[in-house]
Amino acid sequence: TNIDKVAPTVTITNKDGKITVEAKDNDGGSGIDKKFFKLDSNDWVNEMPNLTLLKDGKHTIQAKATDLAGNESEVKFLDFYTADEAIKAGEDALKALGKAEETKAKEDIVTAQNLINIAKTKAEALDNENPNKTTLLENVKTMQDRLDNIKNNNEQEKALEEAIKAVEKA
Repeated sequence: TNIDKVAPTVTITNKDGKITVEAKDNDGGSGIDKKFFKLDSNDWVNEMPNLTLLKDGKHTIQAKATDLAGNESEVKFLDFYTADEAIKAGEDALKALGKAEETKAKEDIVTAQNLINIAKTKAEALDNENPNKTTLLENVKTMQDRLDNIKNNNEQEKALEEAIKAVEKA
């Protein structure tokens, strides 16, 4: 009889932000029995954790597998970064900025400024290793420049209106 004494292997990949875990048994092995996962400092579980609702920052996924003969693979791990909150804040700020550019209304400008400030705070809070950080900060700067442009144009229009009123009174 052929007794399986070789542990399975596990690989974790992150392709474009999609993390997958694969377990393979050796040729002629007994077959994969179970996969186990651990996210950050949580307990081991037998289903892949939901990675979509994580706080922004650095996370670690660990995985291992057992085969039907009871052999256990070595633990593999992968560090990854999330920025969903910062990205959402940037999207909210961009929508508000679009409205402010359209209406030029003071309340819309104030709302856009508040949301740009939130987006900036969330982007700055990301780890320097987070691949989204630089792009998000560049987007915030561009949005701030666009909003400043609206504010300056509004001030120039007000000054022009006041000058016209002064001339009309004279």
